[in-house]
Amino acid sequence: DLEHVVTVDYERIKTVASVEDGAREILALGIKRPLFTTGSKDLGFTNILKGRDLFVRVLPYEDSVRACLDAGVRRQHIIAMQGPFSAELNIALIRQYGIDCLVTKRTGRAGGFYEKIEAARECGIWVVVVENSKMTEMK
Repeated sequence: DLEHVVTVDYERIKTVASVEDGAREILALGIKRPLFTTGSKDLGFTNILKGRDLFVRVLPYEDSVRACLDAGVRRQHIIAMQGPFSAELNIALIRQYGIDCLVTKRTGRAGGFYEKIEAARECGIWVVVVENSKMTEMK
């Protein structure tokens, strides 16, 4: 659908093919406190970012939180919340946790993609967009 070809006008966006590529981009950009909003099924990036203060926002389900803990994410860095998320809420989370990069899948309007971009723009932080995330749930 056309929503996926709409370009977003923001100069601090990097596009990658996988969450792992996103983690490598974070290293290249010198990001210290990224927030991943890519879900609990794609946590393979955590080994790449050992030693970083990485944050994840996942659905508030026990198995989502467990997957994050098992992947080495610190409990206090797991934000378990149910959307939808407004730009204002994203801005508040970015500021509260000192986030300097937002990692997201291109989810379109239903997934709050544009609200994330708006929040990042307002806060002046980088956005890493995963265009072709691995569909691990399809296994």
